[in-house]
Amino acid sequence: MKYRNLGKNLLAGLAISASGSAIAAGSAVDELLKALYQNGTIDKATYELVQKAAKAEDEQNRTQIREISVAESHKAAGDALAKSKAGKPTVTMGGKIQLDAGAVNEDIAAHNSGTEIRRARFFAKGTLDKDWGYKLQYEFASTKEANIDGILDAYIDYKPLNIRIGHFEEPFSLQNMTSDKYVTFTERAMSNIFTEGRNIGIQHIRTGDNWMIAGGIFGDGRSSSSETTDEGWGVSARGTIAPVNTENQKLHLGLSLAQRYTGDDGELNYSDRPETHITSKKIVSTGNIKAHGLTRGALEAAFVSGPWHTAAEYYHTDIDRNDAGLSDLTFTGYYVETGLFLTNDQMNYSGKGGKFGKISPNGDNGAWQIAARLSNIDLNDADITGGEADSLTLGLNWFATPSIRFSANYVNILDVDGGITTTPGDNPEAFTLRSQVAF
Repeated sequence: MKYRNLGKNLLAGLAISASGSAIAAGSAVDELLKALYQNGTIDKATYELVQKAAKAEDEQNRTQIREISVAESHKAAGDALAKSKAGKPTVTMGGKIQLDAGAVNEDIAAHNSGTEIRRARFFAKGTLDKDWGYKLQYEFASTKEANIDGILDAYIDYKPLNIRIGHFEEPFSLQNMTSDKYVTFTERAMSNIFTEGRNIGIQHIRTGDNWMIAGGIFGDGRSSSSETTDEGWGVSARGTIAPVNTENQKLHLGLSLAQRYTGDDGELNYSDRPETHITSKKIVSTGNIKAHGLTRGALEAAFVSGPWHTAAEYYHTDIDRNDAGLSDLTFTGYYVETGLFLTNDQMNYSGKGGKFGKISPNGDNGAWQIAARLSNIDLNDADITGGEADSLTLGLNWFATPSIRFSANYVNILDVDGGITTTPGDNPEAFTLRSQVAF
C-alpha cells in the first residue's frame, strides 16, 4: 500500500510536470510510467489515462506553435508589404472632355454661335512615398487666355505639414474652388473674374470634418513677365465652416481675402462674356488700368436641404492706382443660385474641402436637376466705365452616371450699363448645350 501511494504521488507530480511540457513517447518519463504500470504500482486504466492526456496536450502545443508561427510569418510579410508600398511611387490617371454647342440671339453687337471643345484635360496624380504627393494636369484645348501653354496643375504635396508647392489654384471663392465639372451651370457667374486663378506659390492648409482654412504666397503665372521687369506677387487665404453638416442638411459659410502687388508692369484688366464661352464678344470690359496693386474679398454662403440647394457670393475689389491724380477704384459683383433635384438626389458637399463635389445618381435613370441663377458685375467707378451687367441663367442638368453629364443653359443678359470696349445697352440671349465625360 505504501508503494502504491508513493506511485500515486509520483503520478500526480508527473501530471503537474505534463501541464507545462507534454510527455513524448520514448522519453524518460514515458519509460517510468511503463515501469510503474508493469510492477503494479498503477493500474492499466491510470496508465492509459495519463498517456492519453499527455498526447492530447502535446498535439495542442504543436497546434499553438504552428498558429503562432503562421501569425508571425503573416505579420512579417504584411509589414514588409506595407513598407514596400509606403516607399513605392503610385500614379492615378484621369481627365475630362467638355463639348459645347450654342447659339447667341444678338441684340445690338454681333456675337458668334457654334461649337467648341471647352475643355480637354488629362492629369496624373499619386504619391512619391508615404509623405509626398504630386499632381500634373495638362489642357489640350485652347488655353491662350490663361497664357500657361496648356499646363494647369503642377505641384507636390508634403503631407505631414499639409504644404503644397507648385502651380495651382489660389484659395478664393466657393464657385472658383468647386471644379468646373461640378458647378451647377456650364459657366461660372461673371463675378468669377475677380478670382486670381492658378499661379506659382506655396500654400498651407488645415482641415477638419466641417471646416477648412488655406493660405499661401503666390507669384504670377508659369512664366516670368519679361526679362527686365519684376513680376507681381500676392497672398490669398480662404476659410470655411459648416455649422450644420448632416446627411440631409448642410450649411456652408466662408470668407476669402487676397492682396496682390502688380509688379513692374502694373496693369489690370477685367472683362467677361455673357456667361457663355461660345461667343468671344465681351459685354463688360475695363480696358487696361495702371495700378500698384489690389485687395480682394469674397463672402460666401450655401445651404443644402435634401434635393434643394442655394448658394450666394459677394465680391469686393479695391484697386490702388499708380497715378496720384486718379482716384482708387472699387469693383463689385455677386450671384445667387438655387437648384432642385427632381430625383432622389442632392448636392454633394464636402465640409472638409468647403466646396461641392461629384454627383452620384441614386437611381438607374440618373439624376435630374433644374436650376436658376441671378448674377451681377459692376465695373463702373470714377473715370472707368467698364460696364455693369445683370444676368439671369436657367439650367437643366442630367447626371446620367457619376462620370457622364449633359447640361442645357439659357442665359439672358438683362441689362448692361456702360462698357468702354463694348456696345452700350447690348442685351444678348444665349442657349448652350454641353456634353461632359469625366474619368
